[in-house]
Amino acid sequence: SKLTTLSLDFSWLGAWLALSAVHFVLTRLVANLWAAPAIRAGRLQKRIAIVGGGQAAEDALNLLEQSNSGDFRVIGLFDDRYDNRSPASVRKHRKLGTITDLAPYARNNGLDLIIVAIPLAAETRLLQILKRLWELPVDIRISGAAGKLRLSRGAYTYMGALPLLSAFER
Repeated sequence: SKLTTLSLDFSWLGAWLALSAVHFVLTRLVANLWAAPAIRAGRLQKRIAIVGGGQAAEDALNLLEQSNSGDFRVIGLFDDRYDNRSPASVRKHRKLGTITDLAPYARNNGLDLIIVAIPLAAETRLLQILKRLWELPVDIRISGAAGKLRLSRGAYTYMGALPLLSAFER
């Protein structure tokens, strides 16, 4: 039997690769120029509320601020406790209300993420809080910085240096 070879012309391949590279570079440049004013104005930042107070909230805020990222903004704290375990402000962030106040705030202010900064060892309180928040149209994560329980690194997602456990996805 006689083998036939098919001769293909690949001279167009180099031009196509070059044009594709130019296209992707220009598209990225135009997208960055278009988004730059919104980024500077903070309109593309993820808006975060912290549930909890005291040391657990301070630990979470410390790790968030270590990342020094402009990708998110902590709008404030929400906690039902008003005592020395949950002061009126933690670092530069003030308490905006109770957990009951968080539901209307999240619906009316475009909240993107709620981080529950309560030790996992406080299981009863954690479950009570999650039961009150689950119906909100907001992603809810539990701070992995609160408490001594350490799971494998793959169990967490990270926002900056803060490890987070996923509770509810919107």
